[in-house]
Amino acid sequence: MSPKEFFDTVVEMRKHQLAFERSKGRDDLAKRCAKDYEQRIDYEIARVSLLEREKATPRLDFES
Repeated sequence: MSPKEFFDTVVEMRKHQLAFERSKGRDDLAKRCAKDYEQRIDYEIARVSLLEREKATPRLDFES
């Protein structure tokens, strides 16, 4: 996911979170959409964190 895609996904997530809040917890569609976007963001954060950890601790390749 590019930084722009990440940003756009966060904007959509917040839009659905706010819709759910404004409905006082009654809008099931907004809740499901917000949860879906939250999972996408959580996945991307975990993916980038793993890449950063791997970059910080490179593996030694003894088979080459």
